[in-house]
Amino acid sequence: MLRSDDKKINFLAYLGCLLFFAGLFIIVASLLSAYIIKHYVPNGVLELSKLSQMPGQSTLFEILNALMSIVTFLIPPICISLIFFKKAFAPLGFNAHITKKEVLWLLCMIPLVILFADYLTTITNLIPLPKQLLQQFKTAEDKYLDTVLSMAIANNIGQYFISLCAIALLPAIVEETFFRGSLQFGLIGLFKNKWAGIILTSIIFSAIHLSYFGFLARFTIGVFLGLIYYYGKSIWLNILFHFINNSVSVTALYVLHLMGKTKEEIKQTMGADSSVNNIWVGIGVFVLLLVIVQFFIKATEQKALIGSNEVIAQ
Repeated sequence: MLRSDDKKINFLAYLGCLLFFAGLFIIVASLLSAYIIKHYVPNGVLELSKLSQMPGQSTLFEILNALMSIVTFLIPPICISLIFFKKAFAPLGFNAHITKKEVLWLLCMIPLVILFADYLTTITNLIPLPKQLLQQFKTAEDKYLDTVLSMAIANNIGQYFISLCAIALLPAIVEETFFRGSLQFGLIGLFKNKWAGIILTSIIFSAIHLSYFGFLARFTIGVFLGLIYYYGKSIWLNILFHFINNSVSVTALYVLHLMGKTKEEIKQTMGADSSVNNIWVGIGVFVLLLVIVQFFIKATEQKALIGSNEVIAQ
């Protein structure tokens, strides 16, 4: 995706400023969270991940996690947009039009991307690794799942909607703004190549989740999100995709909990083999995805040609 005045931008400076602000606000958010935890949590637990496991502290954990996400991923792109474009949200794709056809093909794309990502998780599990390294990855994955479950498992519909906001909606907004709206834009401009920007952004996007077993899946999702933003030029399409993808997981956890599954049983279900474990089915899903992506791209090109006759959002 290119802004109207891209040629005037020093993309190395753009990315340098983005990383500077990201690092700065990570420090600010960490210090603020540590201060709140130290003064308001019994025993002075300083690690956010440990806070999630403490009885009666789930609400505080969700608030601090939301604070960390907003400060780390949303504020830096806004700062960069103000510095380089003199506007906070428009350069990030918040004011771009979307059409009915774009949304239609996006909705067709989402379940197939989820299926293909699930298939890639199965492929990851088949990769041979030294036992010690594999155990380290499994320990890290268990810790990650414990944190997610502490936020996602809801006892009633109210908590379910809170979980949707905390795990699906907020991450969709802040992560897409940072990774696609700002980082991908800067990397594409720096390398003068869309694939270099999209792939590198997807690698970073997947890596920050610190999950080996989900790396290929998140990387693939990141690539499709990158293509959606590059051609659709609207961050709202990415937010919709990201939100639905995360909502599927939150809803599945909620349903499993309602069925009486324990936390350990839910973890085992989440770690089970993919329903798509046949290589030809995986290839078929991927080919179908490529076809739908082409229809999506065609819809974005039609939007550029005919203007906003079918605009449903701005």
